[in-house]
Amino acid sequence: MKNENILKEMENFDLETLERLSSDEKVPVPQDLEQSLDRLVTRLSVAEKILSPEEEPGAAVPLEKSHPFRWRNLWTAVASIAAGLLLVAGVNTMTDLYVSPEDTYKDPQEAYMEIERVLGLISDKMSPATEGLSQLDARFREQMDLFKK
Repeated sequence: MKNENILKEMENFDLETLERLSSDEKVPVPQDLEQSLDRLVTRLSVAEKILSPEEEPGAAVPLEKSHPFRWRNLWTAVASIAAGLLLVAGVNTMTDLYVSPEDTYKDPQEAYMEIERVLGLISDKMSPATEGLSQLDARFREQMDLFKK
């Protein structure tokens, strides 16, 4: 209670009185003065926020206050627009380049005969390899039988 009274008295002091009191070493300084002053400053800042007039929602804000001009913002906007245009141009080019393949054979019977011919060539080329593999498989089985015994 005593500290609160001191604080109330201090609020009414002018600058000269405060300077005179601070130079006088006989004046007792409360131990929790710093904490009390912190609380007082906090209360004053809260009161100032409450009492300060707020701008109405939707009120026009001067351009200088809302968006100060900066070269970095301009270059960021230009780079963003350029990147978007480049993306659109790239997608457009890729869709123009992609063409679905057309059928090379009009007659399905002719296409089937061509597929049989190609698969026959592949089979002919693979036959010697598969024969060699079957001989290798037979040798492998013989060796495995020897190890098992």
